[in-house]
Amino acid sequence: METNEKYHQPVMGGEVVEYLVHDPSGIYIDGTCGNGGHSRLIIENLSDRGRIICCDLDPRMLESAKRRNMEVAERIKYLHCGYHQAADHLESEDRPIAGFLLDLGISSMQLQEGYGFAFMTDNPLDMRFDPESDLTAADIVNQYPLQELKKIFKEYGELSQAGPIAHAIVNARKESRIETTFQLRDILTSFFKKDRLNKGLAQAAQALRIAVNNELENIKKGLRSLTGLLQSGGRFVVVSYHSLEDRIVKNYIRTYSRESGLPPDLEEVLETREFRLQPLFKKALTPTSQEIENNPRARSAKLRAAAKV
Repeated sequence: METNEKYHQPVMGGEVVEYLVHDPSGIYIDGTCGNGGHSRLIIENLSDRGRIICCDLDPRMLESAKRRNMEVAERIKYLHCGYHQAADHLESEDRPIAGFLLDLGISSMQLQEGYGFAFMTDNPLDMRFDPESDLTAADIVNQYPLQELKKIFKEYGELSQAGPIAHAIVNARKESRIETTFQLRDILTSFFKKDRLNKGLAQAAQALRIAVNNELENIKKGLRSLTGLLQSGGRFVVVSYHSLEDRIVKNYIRTYSRESGLPPDLEEVLETREFRLQPLFKKALTPTSQEIENNPRARSAKLRAAAKV
């Protein structure tokens, strides 16, 4: 079967494999499968006994991954669910797992294919990873009260203009319902200087996308539930793309690490935790200059990794 789909190289693929794959015959979870790039790299570094379970909320991404990885289809199980739901979808033979990967970025396909995740083209204001879920970005923009909109743009988009933006949206929706990305873009444009327009629009889109998909809470839930599935010595790798995500991952590893900074007399606090983590390195890794040149999408990526001990 031929496909015209264009596939980007997975972000920090070499580093992902280096820190994730420690047991070539193990079971690994790619919790954010996307179009299957990382999954393919992982499979190529496993033995014949090793296999991978791919999860994604977006069924369109799963279909793309299946087409990309047809040659190794017998080594991959696909689950239509979020990584934070994966534990509820696994069979007994899928446990324990040797490792899991979370690449928290949005795929170029999702940005380009009319899902309403960005303001580059005019599309319905959707932003759902799972098209079967109820809440859309249009629902938020048209129904949420002023203070809730302000909170979303301030906390999730880190926008200093969150208040005025929320007011402008509330005023605009009194005239007519905001249905498309271009309608919202027209409202937002005046709040950013020309040289900051693309950045500002991206932050606004990020804020709405996080709210629609409950992303930050899902990261917290997913990290705990998936770590609980790891075998002793199992590893996880997380690639994040903005400070909100990275802060959650950093604090999670610190909280569950022996190196958490607790004084010796509080060691018993560590003993009560359901598991412990060992960071595989101290500071987050970032892409090489060569990778950023070849793949500008990778420029903001940060990779953290830990092992269950």
